[in-house]
Formats: sequence, structure tokens, C-alpha cells
Amino acid sequence: MRKLPTEAKLIYRIHAGIGLLIALFFIWVLTTIIALVSETLIVLPIAFIGSILFAVVIAVLVFVFSNLWHNNWFYELTDSEIKIHYGIISKTYKTIPYTKIQNVDVHQGLIERIFGLASVNIHTAGYAGFAGYGGGRTISLAEGVIPFIPLEEAQSLSKEMLAKIKKR
Repeated sequence: MRKLPTEAKLIYRIHAGIGLLIALFFIWVLTTIIALVSETLIVLPIAFIGSILFAVVIAVLVFVFSNLWHNNWFYELTDSEIKIHYGIISKTYKTIPYTKIQNVDVHQGLIERIFGLASVNIHTAGYAGFAGYGGGRTISLAEGVIPFIPLEEAQSLSKEMLAKIKKR
């Protein structure tokens, strides 16, 4: 089974960091509103310190979780199917036969483009669920997603899968 590249951890951390900044911004806005409404400005420094502690705890958790996430994500292309295994607490083992695949696409978000990475989305007929990778980035109606791999590898995987689909 193949593992995701080490760069995948960085992309995961960047996405989580963006979410953290958004959460901190809303905490700051809410705290400021509460301080102004209650006319108790003592709340502001306490909220600031609390926000910093919150950010530090979340950053440590993101660092630890991204390592666990990376170490528990595998995929493999066999002669008849694609196998995707991922999960930390809840394990997911997906097997997608080539006979069921309708389309394979390569997706690059802004951050992925900057780092030369991409995700491969595997679509099957009739699938209408959430296909995530355990992170906060992709909400996809693809049955399988192989995230954050080098663009050249993603394009190669896509071509390899499409060639195997045509052989069926």
C-alpha cells in the first residue's frame, strides 16, 4: 500500500490553521461585543489570554492529529480495484472495483497548487455520500478521494485508473 507524501501533513496543517484563525477571529469579535455591551473592559485582556491559550492547545492538537492522520492513510491500485484505508479512531476500508467507476478527476485547490499537490476524486454511479479524508478540506460526492499527492502522481493515477476502466 502507498502512503501519502510528507507534504500532505503540511497542507492538512495549513487548512486546520486557517480554520483556527477564523475561530479566533469570531471569539475576538464576540468578546469585544460582550465587553462593550457590559462596559466591563476587564473582559478583553482575559479573553485575549484565553484566546491565545486556546490557539496554542488547538495548534498542538492539529500537529499531533496531522501526524496520526498521515500515518493512517493508505491507498493501492490492484488489477481489479482501488483500495483506500484511512482513519485514526474510526477506521475506513474502501474497495472500489474498476467496474463501478464512472469518472476520475484531479482537483487542485489554491494551497495545493502552491505546493504542487492535487487530490484524485473517484466517482461511481449511484454514490451520494460524503467522501472525506478525516480532515476539514474536501466535501466531495466522490466515493473515494486520494488527497494531497504530487500533481504528476495524481495525473498518472488518474490515467492508470481510466486505462483500467476501459479494459473492463
